[in-house]
Order: sequence, then structure tokens, then C-alpha cells
Amino acid sequence: MQYVLEFISNQFDAIKFILNDASNPPLENQFNIKVNYSNSVQNNAINISCSGYFKNFDLNEDPSLERDLTFENGKSNFDFLAAIFFLLSRVEEYRDNPRDQHGRFQSSSSLTSKLDLLKYPIIDEWIQAFEKKILETFGIKLQKRNGYSFTSTIDIDHIFAYRSKPYFVKVGAFVRDLFTLKFQRIKDRFLESDPYDTFDYLVEVNKNKGSNNKAFILTSERGKFDKSLHPSHKEFISKVKSLSENFNIGIHPSYQSGLDLEKLEKEKSDLGKIVNSDIVDSRQHYLKMNLPDTYRNLIKAGITNDFTMGYPDKVGFRAGTSQSFAWYDLESDHSTELTIHPFAIMDVTLKQYLKLNKEAAISLSKRIIDSIRKVDGQFILIWHNSSFYHSEGWKDWKEIYEEILSYAKID
Repeated sequence: MQYVLEFISNQFDAIKFILNDASNPPLENQFNIKVNYSNSVQNNAINISCSGYFKNFDLNEDPSLERDLTFENGKSNFDFLAAIFFLLSRVEEYRDNPRDQHGRFQSSSSLTSKLDLLKYPIIDEWIQAFEKKILETFGIKLQKRNGYSFTSTIDIDHIFAYRSKPYFVKVGAFVRDLFTLKFQRIKDRFLESDPYDTFDYLVEVNKNKGSNNKAFILTSERGKFDKSLHPSHKEFISKVKSLSENFNIGIHPSYQSGLDLEKLEKEKSDLGKIVNSDIVDSRQHYLKMNLPDTYRNLIKAGITNDFTMGYPDKVGFRAGTSQSFAWYDLESDHSTELTIHPFAIMDVTLKQYLKLNKEAAISLSKRIIDSIRKVDGQFILIWHNSSFYHSEGWKDWKEIYEEILSYAKID
């Protein structure tokens, strides 16, 4: 309960919740705002329906979730405090649900997806309705701590498509393209500029667009799912150093590092040495995470901010909110110092999973951004430096990217 109330109070200036129970009721007029969380209805208070969810917590029990929070017949239409905890703490991700081929929790298993609520920042909307109820009941207008914000982020899985790759990789890929008749890719191998080397463009197009531009860089030895240049390669070091002049740099932990603390710490250390800075931001490669182990390892490695919270196959709000929040370790039953920053849209989601054309991708993105603006939320976008390569099907996506950036820009 304290965790939920702290999340709510952190959205506003000069508000603090103090818990009192029936055996120790507050003195009359002790507080400016009175909230009654029980099954009774009290006069001169905002009455929130109590479902007993916290008292009788069951990992496999879903609380009630409604699209809209209303206050009818003297109390709320559902226990939104329980619903907030359920979504933020990711209760459903601790259950024995089917996983995809990468061991990831699937959006189809989430309650918000089943209720068709994934595309709405429902927690932010509930808090906005609660804020309105406070104004109606007590004549007190709360002040939001922060307004709408936009963070543009880049995931760098590959520095180059072809350039500087090991000889055996080049030969193998060339033969594969030849046998699959991908002649344009063969021609592209001899271009002066590598198709993935879009870094100068990314720096220029992101100027004055986001409040905080970030780049997450895969820094590991080559493996089945990790195919960037080795972090000791001079071209890798040069590109990363150059990018760090315009983007805040975070680690993109490799495919296996989510469950391998030693590997994670080495990758973080290697990247920190290149940019001469302590790395505190992270986003998992392939968005591959398992709770609570992945987040516990991030904390042990000194990461304080994670940007993985979102689904690869759906846009929207995996944790029900656009706002940053403290990770709650459900097994240990306590809030942690790791701050979770949910993203709402990823390029690969729009193109590969949803298979949207230019107009549909832009339209959907604008609807998501509008929903975040309405609640003074935080919009985080993921793009890849490789997502402009025509021969891999990204012909129109430079225009889509620029349109999203311009629309999301802070006025």
C-alpha cells in the first residue's frame, strides 16, 4: 500500500499520504484531504472500494481493472489501488505462463491485453480521475510535478552491416546472399558508406527533439544473437566515443547476460571505459528479461535505470503507465532503488510485428503520443540505427521516424 501511495504522491508537488487504521483514526480536520479505503462510506472523504487484495494477496488472483475510474454512489467503481500495485509490480510475470522462443513473457498473457487496455496509460488516467475527485470534493487543485516529456532512444545492436566484420563472417554472409539471390545486398557490400552507419544522421535529426536522448549499445563478444563488433575493435570504440558526445550512453546487455551477472558486469565495465563514465542506464537486448533475476542482477551491477519495460510485439503500456517507477521486488516484498522507465513504441514492433504501412504506423504512433500528452506522461521511443536500410525493407521508415520525432517534440 505504501508503495502505491508513494507512486501516486510522486506525481505531484506538496502531497503526502499518511496511513491511519480504524484503531487510530485521524483527528478531525487533521488533514486537508481525507481518503477512506474500506467497504464503508464516510462523509467528507473520498471513498475507495477495498477489495481485500493487499490483505489476502494471492499471486494467481487478478484484481478488478476498469477502463475508467469513476466515483458513483459515494465510492470508486473498483479498487484502483490494488490494480495499480498489480500492474506496477508485474505480478502476472511471476506466474507460470507460456514464454516465447526467447523466454520472454508474452503480451497475450497480460490482463491488460486480454481486456484491450494495453494501448492506454490506464494508471495515469486513473490518477488523473483521482486528482479531479480531490478538486471536486475538497476544492484543492494538485500541481503535477512534471509535464509531458519525450525521450528519444536508439538501440545499437550492430555498428555496421558489413564493414569491419570478421573475414569468415563476410564470406559466409556473401555466399548466403548469393544462394538466396539477394543481389542488392551483394552490391551494398561495396558501397563507400555502410547502410547501418546512420549515426551522423541520428545526431542531427534528434537535435532539440527529445528532452533526453539516449543510446543503448551492445558491448559483447560475438554470439548467436549478439553480432556487433568486438568492444576492443578500433572502429567500435571510435563510433561509441563520437556518439557519446550527443547521446547519453547506456548498456544494451547481451542475450545471455540477463542471467549472468559476471558477463553483465564485464560488458558494463568495457563500455564505461570507452566513454570514460560510469554506466547507470540499461535496456536488455531483445527486451529479454525474467523477473526477478534480471532486475536483481542489474542492481548488483550498479544499474539504477532500466528502459526494457515494454513488449516487442505490441505498442502501449506493459506496466499500465507511461511514468517512471521504482521496481518492486515481489518475491522479497520490498521496493528497490532501480527505476523503471517504460517505453511505448518501437520501430520493430510497428514494422515486423504489426506489419504497418507508412500511414498506419504514423497514425498509431500519434494516437499513443496523444494519450501520453493528455496525462502529462513520459513518452519513450525506441529506434535502431539499422532501421533505415532499404534492402532490408526499411525504405519509407526514415520519413516515419522523422514524423514521429516532430510530433512527439516538446513544445
